This record gives sequence, structure tokens and C-alpha cells, in this order.
Amino acid sequence: MVGNPFKVGRFPTVDGQFSVRYAVANALLRGTPELAHFTPESVRDPLLGDLAARVDVHLDPSIPGDYLVRAQTEIEWADGTRTRRNVDHMTGSARAPLSEERLRYDFFQRAGFGKPTASREHLETVLAAVDGIEGLADVGAIPALTVVRREA
Repeated sequence: MVGNPFKVGRFPTVDGQFSVRYAVANALLRGTPELAHFTPESVRDPLLGDLAARVDVHLDPSIPGDYLVRAQTEIEWADGTRTRRNVDHMTGSARAPLSEERLRYDFFQRAGFGKPTASREHLETVLAAVDGIEGLADVGAIPALTVVRREA
């Protein structure tokens, strides 16, 4: 499923989430992946599907280390030039941690995606509680802050 040719089936969101070819095509066309890129409509984008069909995935036994984490990408552009990038550690792992800025961006992007959505002020309150967790008398207060009520 992960390295197989990209095909949209009955569950487009899952098809996109578990496709290396979709992930590469999505990153090339849209940049940093966001939750909105995995909605059924986004996954069905024909331009993205066409590009995903041109992505090849190969297991390279010559790359040392944990093959689940290490990766090498090579892009051959229309003019024949090639761009290569090696990734030794998965982004967001202990060896390649996200910056505080990126963590905050991801938090707001993800927290603002669902239904109902929380206001920016509400999300700032949640972050303030998490940032000050050492000073809280009861950390059990944090889960209650994450509940967003639907407006009547």
C-alpha cells in the first residue's frame, strides 16, 4: 500500500495518508503537507494523481541504517537535471525535533481543522496551560480545556 502505485479507492483520505507517491506529489505541488491536503476532494485532484503516477518508489539496500526511517529522494526535472536529498532521521523524531515555531504552527493548523473549530483565543488558552504545566495544581484541567462546544 505505502509504495504501491497511487490509486483512489473508497476511502480517499486513507489512500492519500498511506501512499508515498501521493506524499511526494503533494509536497511538490503544495509544499508542506496539511490536513486539508487529505480531504477526499484534495486526494482526488487529477493534477496530483497525474504527478503521483510519475513517482517511482524503490527500496535501496545500499542505504545503511533503519530502512523505515532513512530515505533518499531524487527528482529528475524536465530539463534533465537532478536534485537529490537524503533524510537520516524522520522529521519530528528525537534526532530531528521540530522547532517551537513549527510545533505551534502544527498545533493551530490541526486544532483549527475539525468541526467544531475552536477560536484562536481558546487555542491560546490551551497552549498557555500546556506551556505552564509545571505550575498547575492539577494537570487534569488541561483535557477539559480541549473540549470545544458547538454554538447553538
